[in-house]
Amino acid sequence: MLEIVLQFFREILMVIPGAFIRWVFLSKEKKLKEVILEESPYNYILSYMFIGVLVFIIVFFK
Repeated sequence: MLEIVLQFFREILMVIPGAFIRWVFLSKEKKLKEVILEESPYNYILSYMFIGVLVFIIVFFK
């Protein structure tokens, strides 16, 4: 059960934001679902950057 919950959070937090950013800026010819299913490491990198920028903005402008 814990594995299912952790897999869900991994998808929501690490794959989808990065895939969405990649889809918006780099691959408009593909569908968003295709970009999500690629499991590219760039999805994770962009997600980490996105979360890092959000945390920085929250801490800096608090």
